Amino acid sequence: CFSLRTGSLILGWLQLIGAILNIITAIFIKSQDESNLSDVSKAINNPNAFWGSMLGYVIALLMASSLLYGIYAERKKFIFYYVYAQILIILLNIIILIVLLATSSVTGVAATIVLYVVVWLIQGYFIVVVYSLYKSDED
Repeated sequence: CFSLRTGSLILGWLQLIGAILNIITAIFIKSQDESNLSDVSKAINNPNAFWGSMLGYVIALLMASSLLYGIYAERKKFIFYYVYAQILIILLNIIILIVLLATSSVTGVAATIVLYVVVWLIQGYFIVVVYSLYKSDED
């Protein structure tokens, strides 16, 4: 349907926009008066959760920027950085899920596992698309 380059550009731009929106949303929630927040917002407003989330969003922003720069500047090294970082993130998410399950920190275990697996499959597909672009540029 799309060329590898076009598909990778779409992925890069969507990830960049998503990271920016996540950063803006997190800052907005953090700046709200805690008395008016829902339970979910209070959990997000937790300083540890806030900074952990912000770190993740900044990493996503850097990854998307690396991918887009690699595609536009035709610098395949930056495309590979994206692939490598995505693989590391999946591995870290697997470790996080194991820790959450081992410490019984998760309610709705089956739903959590299904959600994580679906996200990993989607991320895996994105990795295949971008890695295919990386390899095709090598030829």
